[in-house]
Amino acid sequence: MIEFGKEVTEFTEIPILLEIRETIDSFLKVVIAVPQIEEGGDDELPSFVVTEENTHEIIFHSYESYRVTRYTSFDDFLMEEYDGDYLVEFHDSRYLNSLNPPVGFDQPLRHYGIVTDYHLIEVLTYEEPEITSYDQQEDLELLN
Repeated sequence: MIEFGKEVTEFTEIPILLEIRETIDSFLKVVIAVPQIEEGGDDELPSFVVTEENTHEIIFHSYESYRVTRYTSFDDFLMEEYDGDYLVEFHDSRYLNSLNPPVGFDQPLRHYGIVTDYHLIEVLTYEEPEITSYDQQEDLELLN
């Protein structure tokens, strides 16, 4: 089972970002895939294959803020306190500390990160996100 804040042993390569968008229900939807490498012939380069089995949808039902950063260096990321490898949960971060929660709202904000090949997606939310593999979904057309 894939979870934030844990080592993701199912990921053999760094994930790639396929989609990020806000749904009509005001959810944040992130789709990532872990490409499988297929070796080429003698004169061919290896190719990356994306299938339903290695594609995952992450839904944030109640997010307060998100940001996507294209990065070439992990330096800023490595300065933060977090658990996990590609699906991280931050304990303390500048981004989390920069946002004041709404007045009268008692739930603590949580800071999650999704590390992909060229992007860091960070989400501040009040609930744990829902992660579903595409091969576990019965009807992809039901997604907004």
